Amino acid sequence: MSNLFNAIILFVCIVIMVGAFAFTLDEVGLYLFGLKWPLHCLLNHLFGIKCALCGMTRSFTAMADGDLAGAFAYHRLGPVLFFLVLFQIPYRIWALAASPKKVGKRFRRIHAGLVALVLTAVMVNWLIYLGGRLL
Repeated sequence: MSNLFNAIILFVCIVIMVGAFAFTLDEVGLYLFGLKWPLHCLLNHLFGIKCALCGMTRSFTAMADGDLAGAFAYHRLGPVLFFLVLFQIPYRIWALAASPKKVGKRFRRIHAGLVALVLTAVMVNWLIYLGGRLL
């Protein structure tokens, strides 16, 4: 993979993790530096249907606060995705540091398989949710 791709993924994952630790959460909603977070899922807001990642911000924030049960309550795959995003930070730093040599082919395949498995689980989870909503 290119250095640019690895740098972009690293940046996005760092922003996500910083956001997870910067937000605060209560029963009313999310807050960033004491201000109520105004953004919500557009699909849920307009049509009343949760998207595949609905609850993920709250789940990540709960994980950052050490609330594993709360994280699972907001999104059942939130903690898994949290650790996947967290894992991306050292992995992408390593990939950038190893450049121009590539990260081992076996390790890249394991990493790609893990990412594909988690993303597939998120989509299957969403389809199960939609199946229950549409019946």
